[in-house]
Amino acid sequence: MAPDERTAIGLSTMLTLVFYGLHVVGDLGTRLRWATHFSLFTVFNSQALVAGHGPILSDALGLAAATIALLALAVAGFQRRQLSL
Repeated sequence: MAPDERTAIGLSTMLTLVFYGLHVVGDLGTRLRWATHFSLFTVFNSQALVAGHGPILSDALGLAAATIALLALAVAGFQRRQLSL
């Protein structure tokens, strides 16, 4: 866990940019397509949702499960600290 709020915000921003970067790099060509499998942005395909295609229910359940797990980790971590945001 981060020792202060600046570090926590910086780490979360960096993690988001890494996921986005993996998604972009994976979309550049077929040889780098494997990188998209490590990005959270691959799961949320807005174009498929608008068109009504794809496994919407399983994607939503997977994202909800990941959200609940990460929220539980955050609550457990922040109960030990008092951060002023």
